[in-house]
Amino acid sequence: MKRQRLVCATSCGSVKLNVGGKQFEVSQETLNAFGYIRARLANEHIDVDEEIFVDRDPTYFEILLQAVRTFSRPSQKDIDAYKQHLLVECAFFCVSDWLSEAILGKICNHLMRQQDQKIRAAEISGDVEVVDPFQAAFEQGNATDLGSVLLQSNGDRPCFDCASVEMLKSRLDMLSGGLVGKLQGVQGILVAGGAVVAALGGGMDCCTDFDLFLACSPTEGLSKVRSIYEACRQTVGGGKTNLMVTRTSFSVTIFRSSEPVPLPIQVLCFSSVGSDAC
Repeated sequence: MKRQRLVCATSCGSVKLNVGGKQFEVSQETLNAFGYIRARLANEHIDVDEEIFVDRDPTYFEILLQAVRTFSRPSQKDIDAYKQHLLVECAFFCVSDWLSEAILGKICNHLMRQQDQKIRAAEISGDVEVVDPFQAAFEQGNATDLGSVLLQSNGDRPCFDCASVEMLKSRLDMLSGGLVGKLQGVQGILVAGGAVVAALGGGMDCCTDFDLFLACSPTEGLSKVRSIYEACRQTVGGGKTNLMVTRTSFSVTIFRSSEPVPLPIQVLCFSSVGSDAC
């Protein structure tokens, strides 16, 4: 009698799956994140060359599998198209909780850096104060804290090739990931800093962030920041996703996630900008 080789739940080999008619070959280490498959491997006698058939839609399984393989959130495009289906499949396959939390847009320790996990733990325990970035009042920063002058009076200076105001607007819109166009109707916001120099000189890849200065009083600043935040949301995921926001006493930084990754948007309030000493 031919001896069958059985798949062991602790084996380091791969497992053949047939999900809704589509074949997958997956390492058992990866499948450990799928409680449903892990349980079948532990409880069923499966020949090493035999496929495990699962009567589910392969489209959603493939998205979940890729997320688990790369330890990353599914693309925003897939979440927008299949969010509820993906959550149902997470529940069916008993996928690790971090994935459904990531799909829901929740803060997920699994996807955070170790130092950020410590900060998050301190927030939950109440050891640090959590500030609402849209409620905490602005203070006026000192212009001397803005850093070095971008255009020096001597030495090497950038060569500008921007031929018109419209070209400058177009370049700034491209640098901002489409944000400048979304803010056309919002008053009291100035674009400044390295982004302007980059747009004037055509050096579109030399910026690390995109600076917006509030040309208004600090009391008006919060409503402007909310408008900027909502405009940022419109540039990624059509306004359906939340963004990460960090705050200091006189600045807000908004981080967006898409492909390619847009520049962080920094909103600043300084006494040298605007007629109302902001």
